[in-house]
Amino acid sequence: CDGDVDSGAIDAVPAFADADGDGVGEGDAVAWTCAFGAGFAPFDGDCDDWEPAVFPGAPEVCDGVDNDCDGRVDGDP
Repeated sequence: CDGDVDSGAIDAVPAFADADGDGVGEGDAVAWTCAFGAGFAPFDGDCDDWEPAVFPGAPEVCDGVDNDCDGRVDGDP
């Protein structure tokens, strides 16, 4: 009853800034939340947060880009 809804919730999860809206953020958690608003994601690890087709687990296509963030371009060894 402190007037702040869900402040200090024990089940809050980290929110990461997500500039491209692909559901994967980049960098350190910027907040702890119970619900994600626009511009935030529950996961970290986006290797290009300005390109919505590039994120961990994205399908790798032959385009000269590391689409799935595994450190290899187009699946090259």
